[in-house]
Amino acid sequence: MNMTSSVLVKSNLESAWAFLADERNAARWDRSVARAELTSLPPLRVGSIVRTTAQLTFTLTPVEDGVCITHQISVAFRFPWAMLVPVLALINKRALAADLDSLRRAIDEGHDLTARKRS
Repeated sequence: MNMTSSVLVKSNLESAWAFLADERNAARWDRSVARAELTSLPPLRVGSIVRTTAQLTFTLTPVEDGVCITHQISVAFRFPWAMLVPVLALINKRALAADLDSLRRAIDEGHDLTARKRS
């Protein structure tokens, strides 16, 4: 199952990449990530491996008012869970859009989803 969504952040390419490249920030905006661990040698770069529960791809494109971040998730299900793909695709599309809005808020406004957990 593949899902793709994009968001525009009011940032420059270097700052947006620095935020995404720090795996410790994943829990700040992605509700599905409890933790992300860089398993290859730092720094995070093309070809790096970060252990999470899904295969994630980010494409950052500079645009006039900031950076367009496109996020693609690929998840493989095995039988019998594969039968749930159509339902999960609908639910996860909304969840991905919500996560990207959280990413935008984290970069643009400093919002942190983990702040509520610490209270």
